Amino acid sequence: RVALAEAAGAEYLGIGAWRATGSKTDAMALDPAAIGALVQSTRLPAVVIGGVIPSDLPAIRRLGAAGVAVLSGIFAAKDPEAAARTYLEAWNA
Repeated sequence: RVALAEAAGAEYLGIGAWRATGSKTDAMALDPAAIGALVQSTRLPAVVIGGVIPSDLPAIRRLGAAGVAVLSGIFAAKDPEAAARTYLEAWNA
């Protein structure tokens, strides 16, 4: 599928799920090694999605991902702005 996305002109690749998530009930969690292999197999920027929490970000960065996509970790938080800041700080750490 990576090659298909590249051939179709995709600008980035979403890879996941990092872990099970309530927003995508049909998404199966992938082993971090599998995610890393997918990240390394493409020339496209790879964004990891699916149940990502701030403490995951160092491992995801080590895999070579360009970023993460987060939904419930921010929008379900009591203070979405503070949650977004926490993700950003964890990514930049």
